[in-house]
Amino acid sequence: MRFHAILPLLCTMLLPILARGEDAQADERLFRNWTTHDGLPHNRVKVMTQTRDGFLWLGTDGGLARFDGVRFETYGLENGLAGMEVRALLERRDGSLWGGTVKGGISEIREGRVVRTYGADDGLPSPIRCLAEDSEGRVWVGAGGKVLRFENGRFVEMPKPPSAKPNAAAALICSREGTMWAAFGDRGVFRWTGEHWESPEGEHAPKGAGALAEDAEGRLCVGLGMTFCFPAQWDPKLGIHVT
Repeated sequence: MRFHAILPLLCTMLLPILARGEDAQADERLFRNWTTHDGLPHNRVKVMTQTRDGFLWLGTDGGLARFDGVRFETYGLENGLAGMEVRALLERRDGSLWGGTVKGGISEIREGRVVRTYGADDGLPSPIRCLAEDSEGRVWVGAGGKVLRFENGRFVEMPKPPSAKPNAAAALICSREGTMWAAFGDRGVFRWTGEHWESPEGEHAPKGAGALAEDAEGRLCVGLGMTFCFPAQWDPKLGIHVT
């Protein structure tokens, strides 16, 4: 995932603090900067996720890092990582962490160790842009101008959205209701019906979607380029509309 796709997420995290209107100096203690001087493998962090065990994982241009709040444990080619430029991270229900890279494919990590790497021999193109797990536990991947699903040990290409350019999904997310959503940039946001991609966009639907998230109320949040995440809802009459 590109840095501008993370920016909306960071802005969303900061909004509750900024919206308080309290003395800015009182909040300065909440912020700290970590760099390669603190053990980070590279200062360009492209993707982050926190796993259920509390660790924060960071994908960078120089490898993967696991942060416990005090120190970084780094992963590179010598640890079995598929590639050094990490662009996508996914914690699966079984507790494994999948990391997608620009050139090397996907690495599967369990209990802090790389246990398997998926690549071209498994039907997986490059670069990896995004990862998601559906309600049936299958992994979906946006990679190499395609959307693929992991089935029976291989990655199978899924149909492209109608009239879509040959670009992989910029973001994938499975909602709590089990719907798989995909952001295809200027093509907009699509949902998987079980047989094909459907565009439920309304008149005021956001364009240029590059990031997707779901808030506590189950609303779809759409990241638009360098801007904030806008909460959006699906309505049978209005389609996707910004709320």
